[in-house]
Amino acid sequence: MIKSVIFDFNGTLFDDGKYHKVAWGIVSKELRGYPLTIEEMNHKLNGYTNENILKYVTEDSLSKEELIYQSSRKEAIYRDIVKEIEGGAKLIDGATDFFNFLINKNIPFTISSASIKENIDFFIKTFKLDSFFDVSTIVYDDGRFNNKGQMYKESLKVMNFIPEETLIFEDSITGIKGAYEAGVKDVIAIYNENLLNRYKEFPLKKIVTNYNNLSDLF
Repeated sequence: MIKSVIFDFNGTLFDDGKYHKVAWGIVSKELRGYPLTIEEMNHKLNGYTNENILKYVTEDSLSKEELIYQSSRKEAIYRDIVKEIEGGAKLIDGATDFFNFLINKNIPFTISSASIKENIDFFIKTFKLDSFFDVSTIVYDDGRFNNKGQMYKESLKVMNFIPEETLIFEDSITGIKGAYEAGVKDVIAIYNENLLNRYKEFPLKKIVTNYNNLSDLF
């Protein structure tokens, strides 16, 4: 029985892949002279920390200080892009209703994200996440984690969740792998057309496009 929920954020609660790709394209062109390829965008971005992506783009040639600077700069570019979305940025359809459903069912939930703190703070303000989440429990890229598996293990620890009773929502292959590595077997993928064939590699509970009509999971 599912008694707790962990959400990834980027691509899972907020469909923002294209904005990250634009920002990484700008940074990549400046650092190595050319933007990311479509193949790189699909397989080297989602679920990876900024440090890992920057090491890949620069062939691990940046100092720790340069990694921190370029990571912060890329995210500043990304946030500026999101701020300019016509009509304002919105969570994936049904997300807030699903949060309220979980609250009414007394099912605890949190976020585990590869985003840096500046972005998490931006998301909390933009989407009023503190209306639904105890934002102090959000796990993010603070430099301690090498992959999403470690992040999910930290979320399980922080929330005192039992892996066998936890459901994780993810969109990336690395994130899905991380969920299983953390001992969570119930994983739902948020639809990504570019990854449908890869999703078949995993015993996913479901593949969904939004958060409507999920009450039958509990």
